[in-house]
Amino acid sequence: MEVCQLATALTEKWKLKHQATLKLDELESMVHQRTSELRRIAHTDKLTGLPNRAALNELLAKAAEKADEPNSQFALLFIDFDRFKIINDSLGHSIGDLLLINIADRLRELFDQSDAIDLHSAPFVAARLGGDEFVVLQRNVSSIDDAVACAEKLLAALNSTYQLDQYEAHSTASSGIALSTPELHRPEELLRDADSAMYQHKRD
Repeated sequence: MEVCQLATALTEKWKLKHQATLKLDELESMVHQRTSELRRIAHTDKLTGLPNRAALNELLAKAAEKADEPNSQFALLFIDFDRFKIINDSLGHSIGDLLLINIADRLRELFDQSDAIDLHSAPFVAARLGGDEFVVLQRNVSSIDDAVACAEKLLAALNSTYQLDQYEAHSTASSGIALSTPELHRPEELLRDADSAMYQHKRD
């Protein structure tokens, strides 16, 4: 009788412990999912759904860590829209926002950038810095010619008519390129140089 009672007690104790383990595993899973979701939100532009400045800085820092490795050169393409302020001011902020969403959609389509891709290994990553400023990180660049070819393809896709509700708008874009080197690979330096090259493009 005592043996049976002891066995029953041990069984109940095991069940309670097993249930507690399952609840702990479930809680850890929920915490992990929530943490991942918060991280995704913090690294995503709210308007366009593209990676934001924080995400880009992280990706550039990771790329810079491999700057001395073979086939690790990368380019940064800085993009600015020439008539965005005119469209935004004359047609309203909602139309301006719609233009930015359309631009982001074209970038996704051009670079096949879905939510499922690994941003840390994809050959191209488009991000929005803010306003009408976008950046494309191009990995595995062998020369400036690769980046120039990408920029030409990019501008061809962006420099066309946009249907924005009842309005039809045309907004050309300007781009600047910064190429990483062993001496130039810090994120802030690359962004600065790509930005400067873009404004030089505008002046020319």
